Order: sequence, then structure tokens, then C-alpha cells
Amino acid sequence: MRSWRNTSFIFTTWNLEMGLTMKRAGGFTILEIMVAMTISVAITGVALYAFNRLEHYRRIQDRRIRYAGQAEAFFSIAGRELSAVYAYGGEESFKTFEADASGVTFTTAIDGGEADHAQVRYYMEDDGLHRAVKRPGADDEETFLFAPDVRSIEVKTKPSPLPGGSIPEHVLVEITLPAAAEPDNPDADVTWSHYVRIENAAP
Repeated sequence: MRSWRNTSFIFTTWNLEMGLTMKRAGGFTILEIMVAMTISVAITGVALYAFNRLEHYRRIQDRRIRYAGQAEAFFSIAGRELSAVYAYGGEESFKTFEADASGVTFTTAIDGGEADHAQVRYYMEDDGLHRAVKRPGADDEETFLFAPDVRSIEVKTKPSPLPGGSIPEHVLVEITLPAAAEPDNPDADVTWSHYVRIENAAP
């Protein structure tokens, strides 16, 4: 934002200087000077707008790259699409994970503000992936079916291929779903992959 203001000030000053120079040089009417300044301001405005949009796009891309490696929640299924959910407006990182007979259990911490710090578990049952949330001060967990029809869930300690090199504290989480999106091959499974950040991981 500061660079935008600085650039605007520079170009505005340059336009005024151009107008004063034309006036001092003589041979130009007031109308000609105003037309020249208007054209210059218009060109400057288009250039500044393009520059601002490029900066905005770059910031969005930077944010996408950053979020690609540190999911702020886990997964949800909307129709046939699996996507990350950004819960509580804060960052959720997997603290520990372990495998047992029921599948894989994730213990996470969500920090969505000073007054909101919850413990969250993801675990498998026969009807799919469940989510359990224990809120601050609560004795019991709130549990609900998070993603039905999950065939399997697996954690792999594999670095995330983010720009700038491998980041070892990221791992690959894979969920296998029935292939509802593959009508030509209904017996095949579809595996969705997602990278998440592990803090103090204890496999």
C-alpha cells in the first residue's frame, strides 16, 4: 500500500511538472496543456492499476503457496470434491498421530484466538471418518460424522514439494474414497492427497 502511495505521488508530481514546463516553454494554449496532462494522467492511471493488480495477484499466490503446506483444518466432502476446511479462523496443526485397529487417530490443536483453543481428533469407524472436538472448559467431546464412506486413511512421512525445496515437517495424508466420480470404473477407489504441517510429530 505504501509503494502504491509513493508511486502515485511521484507520477502526480511528474504530471504537474510537465504541465508547468509546457506553460513556461510557451507556444501552448491552456487547452493543449490540459489535454496533454489528461492523457498523461490516464496513461499513468492505467499503469498504476495494472501494477496494483499484479501486486495483488502475487500476494494471493504467495498466500496459496503458504496455505498449501499448512492446512488450517482437515477435510470435508462437498459432493464428489474433497477440500480443506478453514475452521475457527485460526491455524490447526497436527500435534500427534497414531495408527490402531480403528484406523488413524489425529490429535490436533486449533488456535483461533486468545479465548479459543480446542483439541480435535479424527478417527475411523465403520461409517466413515469422524471428528471429535473438545472445547476449552468442556468435560466431554462433541463428536459427529465428518466424512462418510471413507475406505482408508493413511499418514506418510513424506516431505511436501513446496517451492523453495522440501519442508521435512510436512507430511502427506491420503484418504481413499469410493470412486463415485469414476462411472466407467465403479470398482476402483480414488485416493485424495493433502499435505499438512506436523508440529512435534510423534509417529
